[in-house]
Amino acid sequence: MKIPLRYQNTEYDCGTTTFINALAYLYDREDIPVELLKAIHQLSLDVRDSKGVVGKGGTSAKHAELIAKFFSDYAAKHADFSVNCEILYGKDASANKIRKALDEGGVAIARCWQNTEHYVLITKISDDFVYLFDPYYLDKNFYDKDDDVAMVFHEEFTHNRIVKISRVFDDSEKDYSLTNGDERAVIILKRQ
Repeated sequence: MKIPLRYQNTEYDCGTTTFINALAYLYDREDIPVELLKAIHQLSLDVRDSKGVVGKGGTSAKHAELIAKFFSDYAAKHADFSVNCEILYGKDASANKIRKALDEGGVAIARCWQNTEHYVLITKISDDFVYLFDPYYLDKNFYDKDDDVAMVFHEEFTHNRIVKISRVFDDSEKDYSLTNGDERAVIILKRQ
């Protein structure tokens, strides 16, 4: 049974929630190994804030990659679960490469901007738009004055934002622009 994608519980667990949402998007609830959820919770929320509190800095790119590696290692050891993880870095994290992976049934976990670095789940890319699920719950009027972002409230299994592709793949630090340069990393997850 498919379940709706979820929102984060705190100001810091966008990475944790986005990995869980990736599994919920790709698999039925009964097909998600509990070991993967345990690993997500153990490996995420590793960054300290300015006061030294672990977790209040969110999830580092390094630990997001460790979670993806854990998924791959788990799949290699368990014939009843299959997933392929690929990380696209820098210029390789292009709209065309991500779109190809999504068209093949995958999903993309992307670090983008939203006042700070933030994780979202990209589920579809068309010629003009990126469809994504942002785990940070916002007031329905939050983007009324931003022509590049639309809020969506009736697609809880796939997306809650539609963002112009030009915004996502520019090099600004506007909401939903991917982190730029060598910092850009997008994790592709696909069922095998």
